Amino acid sequence: MAALLEVLASIPAAVWSGLLGALLALSGVLLSNRGNTQRLKVQLAHDAAEKAKERTATLRRETCLRTVESLANVSAFLGGLPQADLAKANATEALQGFLAAAARLQLVGEPKTALLVSELAAAYGELLLRLMVDLQPMQLLRAEIAACDAFHDKAQAEINRLLGEMSKLDETAQPHPAVFQALSRTLDFHRGRAAELNAERIRHGLRFAELQRPSSFAICSPR
Repeated sequence: MAALLEVLASIPAAVWSGLLGALLALSGVLLSNRGNTQRLKVQLAHDAAEKAKERTATLRRETCLRTVESLANVSAFLGGLPQADLAKANATEALQGFLAAAARLQLVGEPKTALLVSELAAAYGELLLRLMVDLQPMQLLRAEIAACDAFHDKAQAEINRLLGEMSKLDETAQPHPAVFQALSRTLDFHRGRAAELNAERIRHGLRFAELQRPSSFAICSPR
């Protein structure tokens, strides 16, 4: 112990001062590194939170834009339903696209936004059901007009065939009164049938045009 004290006492004061300075400098570096580490952790946490907010805002913005686009499409589709042939068109296709976009918006939007979007989707679904009911008379008339067209075309084709047969019969220069009279009776029948179908088609067309007038049919936007 005495030897150790002698060794320590033999160390010059300049060495002790240098050693003390080094210890103080090391302590300062350690404290500075610790403070920097804490600040870095806080900064990284803040940056992560800001990036998360930015990603959420971007996702919401893109989803809102897609929803607005789908809403415009379904509004245009509903506005064109009176002219659409529902036997060939899918009446729910446009609405399904809007409902899918609305569902995505409800997932990423604020609770208040999600509630409003849900109410809007329900309103458009209800509107489509009302329109389908209101459009039934027009769709029935459309089907009647199509049937008249088809039967009229068949009658006209038969008229053309009979006229051709009668023309061939005249070209033979041989009298066939019985055959000619039979063809004439059949021709008169098909001409009368074609006239009836044409009159019925015109009547259905006028009624269809009447139902298309704004005073007879109107589309109300959902509240």
